Amino acid sequence: MNDKQIEKLASMLDPSLWKNPLGAIKTLLQHQGKIFDPRKLSHVILRGGTELTKDDKKKAGINPNAKTGSAALSCFTDDGLKDCVDLAFELALAIATIDESLDKQQRWKRQNVKRLIFAPAPDCCDSCKKLEKEYPVDKAPIPVLDTHLGCRCSYTMGANCFD
Repeated sequence: MNDKQIEKLASMLDPSLWKNPLGAIKTLLQHQGKIFDPRKLSHVILRGGTELTKDDKKKAGINPNAKTGSAALSCFTDDGLKDCVDLAFELALAIATIDESLDKQQRWKRQNVKRLIFAPAPDCCDSCKKLEKEYPVDKAPIPVLDTHLGCRCSYTMGANCFD
């Protein structure tokens, strides 16, 4: 993901829930491999920052034996660790979706694919349904970045993909 895409994703995150959306995304991206598991990435966010002391964890209502860093408190809601985990997982899934879509576009470009079809999920929203059509590879909407958080849409090759 480039800086512009990272900023766009950060702007989608509710600032009342994510104290530093840009920092949270950059932390995730620093720890990603080529292909990554969103569950592992959500742990990266939760363990980010400085390791909390047992007293800090007790005050925050977190299991004193949990491996949790200050990011769990400073980047997320004050509603408890479950919300922190859920939000971290949601962000990790968003990054995984964007990364997979960008990787697919690059692979298809190397294979001389010229056009692809934006393929909405079977139970997609109306906005995504409207995007269902053929696009030049470089102009295709990127799920999540050009749609919404939680988007599960993808791409497929059409009949005229090499034209």
